[in-house]
Order: sequence, then structure tokens, then C-alpha cells
Amino acid sequence: MPRTSSLPMRRPLLVAALASLVFVSGCGSGAGLATVEGRVTKNGQPAADHWVRFTPAGGGRPGNGRTDKDGHYELFYTAREKGARVGPNRVEVGTGGDIDDRGNEISPPVGVLEIEKLVEDGGNVIDLEIPG
Repeated sequence: MPRTSSLPMRRPLLVAALASLVFVSGCGSGAGLATVEGRVTKNGQPAADHWVRFTPAGGGRPGNGRTDKDGHYELFYTAREKGARVGPNRVEVGTGGDIDDRGNEISPPVGVLEIEKLVEDGGNVIDLEIPG
């Protein structure tokens, strides 16, 4: 009986496994994200409890954050991923938009700043000044 190699049988499995690895690694939502943090001020003073949103100029999911008592913010793309999309972004800063534990709006969102900023690959520190 001639001896046969099992290599031809393994090749399709190997190709399928490699293709799925490439697909999974290339499709994560983290692709094209960069960390973004900074400080929001008005007249040089910290702007506490403001929301900050970076929306990609080409559309898509925004990175969101909220300022602390010192005006510092850090953006989150998802609950587990920090950052915003790399490239030009429409930046909005505002107050309000608070929702209670039942999902009811307590105060309507009010925008106080809208500008364009570029998010670059890597870590970004983008300070924002609300006009007085």
C-alpha cells in the first residue's frame, strides 16, 4: 500500500486558520484609534462637568468624555477602549445632557464650543478653551 502524505488534507485547514486570524486582527474596533486627553478651560479657569465629543469628519462613532473638577477629560471610544478615531474630528463641548437612572433627561444638552481638531496616531493632549 503506498504511503500518502497528510499535508494536502492539512493545507485547507491551515489556510482557513490563517485567514480567520487576519480577519479577526484586522476588524477590531481599535484599528485607527488614538488616545486623547486634555483640559477644558473658560477664561483660563477649569470647566468642570462638561461633556466632550470628538466625531470623525468622515462620520462614525465618536469618542466621548467628561471633565472633572480640574477641567481634565479623557476620551472613551467604547466602554473598554480609550480614544478617538485618527484624523480630522469635529469637537464639541457642552453642558447638560444628564440622564437619571430611568433614562429620563434631567437637563437638555447645550453646546458651548464646536471646532475642528486633528487626532494623530499615538497619544494626543488637546486642550480646549471655551470662548468667554
